[in-house]
Amino acid sequence: MLRQFFKLLPLWALIVPAVKHIFTIATLILAFTFTTQAQQQSSLQFSGFGRLIAGVSQYDNTYVQEYDSHATIKNNSLIALQADWQIASNLALTSQIVGYLNDNKKSGLEWLYLNYQANATTRIKLGQLRTPFFNYSDVLDVGYAYPWIVPPSEVYASYFFSHYDGINVIHSVDYDDASAVLEAYAGTFNGPIVQDNRISDVELDYIAGFSVQTTFDNLTMRAAINIGKLNHSQPRFQPSFAELREYFEPVQLGSLIDDVELKGSYTFSQLGFSYDRLDYFIKGEWTHYKHDLVLIPTSTSYYLTLGYQYNDFLFHITQANLKDSLKLMTNTISTAQQYAMVRAIYQELIDLRVSGQRHSVTVGTRWDFAANMALKADVSRISYRTDTPVPATNDTVLMVGFEWVF
Repeated sequence: MLRQFFKLLPLWALIVPAVKHIFTIATLILAFTFTTQAQQQSSLQFSGFGRLIAGVSQYDNTYVQEYDSHATIKNNSLIALQADWQIASNLALTSQIVGYLNDNKKSGLEWLYLNYQANATTRIKLGQLRTPFFNYSDVLDVGYAYPWIVPPSEVYASYFFSHYDGINVIHSVDYDDASAVLEAYAGTFNGPIVQDNRISDVELDYIAGFSVQTTFDNLTMRAAINIGKLNHSQPRFQPSFAELREYFEPVQLGSLIDDVELKGSYTFSQLGFSYDRLDYFIKGEWTHYKHDLVLIPTSTSYYLTLGYQYNDFLFHITQANLKDSLKLMTNTISTAQQYAMVRAIYQELIDLRVSGQRHSVTVGTRWDFAANMALKADVSRISYRTDTPVPATNDTVLMVGFEWVF
């Protein structure tokens, strides 16, 4: 039965985009049709959030983190507007538009989905949704919702795409002293991702996942498993695999490009917890990412955060770690002159791979100086040890920010 289910997953590539376009048209019509009077009747409600973040690093190591020695507000600053239309008592339409200052992030529609409340314990969402990889996936852009200026990048890596097109089912269960939330999703993704500050265009046949989150008193725990099949990935910083194949096939080495092409399956596992006593908290997440590709690394990562609340001030410290691992890739192409070009190209593919171990310690503070507004400051010390030609380095990053919701 499971095999039949996964065979059907690629159908989302045909069904969901059509549904999304219908939702887009519907949202535009609603934006122009509903009057102020309708808004006052609460059938259509608007909300939003924003963040203004400035950052600077000690050195120019942009393959380790996104800042350099020149201060900038572009990398993480944004503003967003969300519209919620209650179509019926159990049916709502939600859309969210986000505008980024970062040129590597695509501004525009982030959420667009129907939310159907099937009963008191089950919800079904259909459309463009947030990918539920992490504890903070739903609020990834809402800096006001978490203690740091940005979540630890060792875990919240930028190449884990933030949204997908598909379906999501959430079921809640309540016990006497505990509760649980079961979540399952399936869909597709087609768009750009950023890894090591380099952009790639990605298309997946399908993605799917399941998670369980339980809460008992002050302790919340979450476990998730995600799978997907990568149909196409083309780094913008190198020629296409089709172009590379044109060099290799004339010398009967086209199979080498087939072996390194970014196609295949992946599995992403996550464990998270939060123990919160209002005046202090302990939070953490662990992830493991594995696949059958040779040009990009598998990874294991975690973070642990301690926080203390004193009146309107929050003080926190976070330790995070990321360990990459690349599959063995050896250049066995003949050194004969006729193979010189393809050997050099293949060696460059090997050299472009980046992997290593990254460790960081972040200390920060947050001041909730007014309702729905906060000022933050974080300092991170990063140590990066590499297994590839990219040099090892240490760096320090300072970020300050203004967060708000409305």
